[in-house]
Amino acid sequence: MPEEQIPGLSDYFREVDEESQAKLALARECGDKKGEAKILYNLGGHYLFFSSGNIQGAIDYHQQALALAREIGDKHREAQCLAGLGTCCTVPWERTKKDHLQASHFFEAALTVAREINDQGLEGQYLGDLGWSRLNLHDYVGAEQHFEQALAIARKIADRKLEMGQLSHLGSLFYQQENYERALSAFEAAAVIAHEIEDQFAVAYNLGQICSLHHSLKNYPQAIHSIEQAIAVYEAIGKRGLFLTANSLVQLADIYAEMQNYQQAIACWERALAVDHPYVQSGSLWDHIQEQIAEARAKMDGQS
Repeated sequence: MPEEQIPGLSDYFREVDEESQAKLALARECGDKKGEAKILYNLGGHYLFFSSGNIQGAIDYHQQALALAREIGDKHREAQCLAGLGTCCTVPWERTKKDHLQASHFFEAALTVAREINDQGLEGQYLGDLGWSRLNLHDYVGAEQHFEQALAIARKIADRKLEMGQLSHLGSLFYQQENYERALSAFEAAAVIAHEIEDQFAVAYNLGQICSLHHSLKNYPQAIHSIEQAIAVYEAIGKRGLFLTANSLVQLADIYAEMQNYQQAIACWERALAVDHPYVQSGSLWDHIQEQIAEARAKMDGQS
């Protein structure tokens, strides 16, 4: 959907963009190249995640920041920009093998710089990113090796958030390999750490993954219990968790529909439709939910 058709998002994007452009002009006027590189890097991230698909804008800002970081010898920023370019190759998700190979190239370069400056936190992060790009290429052996290396570093430097992320990555890897027992163990361990560090988004994310695992195994009561917990967490987060609340309600509805409990499924889909978020109120999710409700009602009529 074009940016201007999404209420709220375009206003937020433009507000941050205008503020950043003003700061960028000031940094250039003052000759503050380090500050300029930081602002350019942040603009790259802003365009990547909030511009509704302007990936080229994100790439351009990351490339400008990278050139400036190299000019002033800021190796830390150089590594960040390389990794940012890697992420640009993986968003949106409908990417080709060529894109994922390019992402691997950028993450490998970022990893090399992180090791040069002996920043183990960045090293662990980029090992995980590289592992994810290998997973997208279905290189399961390579992906697991990188995730395990990142996990070892996270535990060595006591970085709980990095540890949690690598456990979640391993869970996704094992899930794709249909090794459900190891996947469940990894996601459960990640959820425990998420609770400990009070990262509510990560708590709910891992609960959602646990739900998906139980759903795949037809363990419906466990799946429902996990996703209901995730929904409660997203609802407690408030405005920032609205879209994920809706997604989780759809996930719960799909489980009830598979169980042929269409009345409960419809109730969950209708709760999702009531979520006040622009991505819910307009676009493909709204259409998908309406279609599912209509299909469920037709099946209910057929049963009567």
